[in-house]
Amino acid sequence: MLFRSRKVEDLEQEIADSEERIAELETNLADPEVHRDGRRMAEVTADYDNTTSQLEMLYAHWEEAVELN
Repeated sequence: MLFRSRKVEDLEQEIADSEERIAELETNLADPEVHRDGRRMAEVTADYDNTTSQLEMLYAHWEEAVELN
């Protein structure tokens, strides 16, 4: 993704979407049923890790976009 040319508002929406997704995944990670299913737990954990990494990157690009505008 090219972030330098993206609008602050677009990045803010992606940040909000990622934060919402992380909240959903945290709920799943707290669910005993998910813990009983090793495959599902691995999927949720991987999705959580990927989404949190993406969120960190989005925040960095958002800060850069704010400074440029």
